[in-house]
Amino acid sequence: MLIDMIRFLLVKIMDDTIDSVRSLSHGLMTPKVEGDQLKDEIIDLCLLSSNDSFKANYYFHEWEPLKNKENSTHLYRIVQELLQNTIKHSDANEAYLQIIRNNEKITLLFEDNGKGFNVEKLRKKGKGLLGIQHRTEILKGKLRYDSSSKGTSVELNFID
Repeated sequence: MLIDMIRFLLVKIMDDTIDSVRSLSHGLMTPKVEGDQLKDEIIDLCLLSSNDSFKANYYFHEWEPLKNKENSTHLYRIVQELLQNTIKHSDANEAYLQIIRNNEKITLLFEDNGKGFNVEKLRKKGKGLLGIQHRTEILKGKLRYDSSSKGTSVELNFID
């Protein structure tokens, strides 16, 4: 009887582990972000991030699909990281994401109404911020953070 109970528990642990690995791998997969799908994927990301206690607002101005698929992927991953950081760390109840296109210049503006953070302290050791910085360098872009007790704003500019 004890062996059956142990076997049952081991099977449950294995099933839970498989489910966790599957969920993690789906989260790591980059969605298709070719053409205008980037806009749809970012909208989906904002909608999925929103719930009763947090709302992610989005706005696209003069939107045209990015020419470079890799740029689309990097932009998607940056938005994903910004939303995750906001939800996980900021205690914000609202965030605003704007992506503005002015000819070849792309500007991403992200703001939340959370508690803010020490930019200099976390810029060097926060894995999410390091990832955003690395992707910004790949985009040959410029990144600016402003954070206080009233919230955080992020501006990213790059040329498509």
